[in-house]
Amino acid sequence: YLVIVGKDAKIKMSRRPIIGLLALLASVFATTAAMNVPIRDTSTSTTTRVRSRNTKPAWYKARQRPITPGQKAALRTLWPQYGLTFSYHSPLDLPSAFHPRTPKTTTATTPTTLEIGCGAGEALLEYAASNPSRNFLGVDWYRSGLATCCTALNVRGLTNARLVRADAHLLLDRGLPPAPTFDEVLIFFPDPWYRAEERRMVRAEIIEGIGKRMRRGGVLHVATDVVGYPDHVRELLESDGFKETWREVDAAERRARRPSTKYERDGIAAGRTVVDLCYVFDPPEPEQN
Repeated sequence: YLVIVGKDAKIKMSRRPIIGLLALLASVFATTAAMNVPIRDTSTSTTTRVRSRNTKPAWYKARQRPITPGQKAALRTLWPQYGLTFSYHSPLDLPSAFHPRTPKTTTATTPTTLEIGCGAGEALLEYAASNPSRNFLGVDWYRSGLATCCTALNVRGLTNARLVRADAHLLLDRGLPPAPTFDEVLIFFPDPWYRAEERRMVRAEIIEGIGKRMRRGGVLHVATDVVGYPDHVRELLESDGFKETWREVDAAERRARRPSTKYERDGIAAGRTVVDLCYVFDPPEPEQN
């Protein structure tokens, strides 16, 4: 038996768990009422929950796609070759990752492309195959897509592409050295997040992170088939804080060179219009003292 004493209540836990639990709850409510303890009304609370930036949102796990035994095997055997990992105190060393036997002084300026949301690597693979002198870094969160991409890189023998499993914002914020790294950033057919625009890939904090890692003259290329998304991108990049550093340019040439992906084909089959947007990173020249 377990004796629980409240202010005005004293009960004994029964050997039957359910009866004992009900008696315990009744005792707690009675004690709370006797002590006049106010119960917080959360319906009118204005307090905002603040999630640690180091904690991954709950929807990450909920949206994780299933991974097959073959994909698990691919990650186990091929990730050491194509995958990169960073920590909060140890950002990625891309020159060493792409050219471990070449001095950093000769590889730090190699043209480098970042694809955010590379998925299974349809676009990344084609770009890497047709541009062997350029480095390509793909970042995505889903293991299934990364496993498929690793397998394809191995089959095609491509050595100028690497992958990172991470949230893009975290990669831009903490996973890279604080220096211009990329000449091109690709965001193809991002999730529209109709009911949660704050989760969209093209948002202020992502564009700010891209700007910190983009070399002058670098290009941000966004492709989407979602109605209203191009307006969202233009509104953001032409707002205060970004309009002085980003300049929209014609996307026809890059659209013609962009590989077709499953998302694009599905959109066209459904009758949706694909729109490509390109912005050049052109920040003002620093003032001379």
